[in-house]
Amino acid sequence: MLVCMEAGTLEGIPAAAESTFERLLGAPQREPDVLRRSVDRYLEAIIEAAQTRTHLDTDLARGIAKACHGIIDELPGASEENRRRIVAAVEYFLLPRDGEDDLAYEDGLDDDAMVVSAVAKVLGRPELHVPVPVR
Repeated sequence: MLVCMEAGTLEGIPAAAESTFERLLGAPQREPDVLRRSVDRYLEAIIEAAQTRTHLDTDLARGIAKACHGIIDELPGASEENRRRIVAAVEYFLLPRDGEDDLAYEDGLDDDAMVVSAVAKVLGRPELHVPVPVR
């Protein structure tokens, strides 16, 4: 059964990210440990890419990864709706080409930070907010 929720109901999701986030709400539910390992691998890939792409903000990537781990911690006790939001936010971070290309531009991870922060806020975890740098 596909549950349909609109991303627009989550304050802070950028317009460019809405359609991808909405699509990811129906993504298969992966186990928390699998999601954690995927986040760690993607962070490692970003850090490695930053060796030649000096515009990449590795501090922002680390902050997003940390917030992803925090929202993954909420999976066991989350409602079905929030489980889908958590998985969608993590999967959004794991997509290199989502609302903005994560690795191509200086602000490529900004939308990822906003998506993860919006879900953290809905979960009542404001301490997981990832501030987007002023550029």
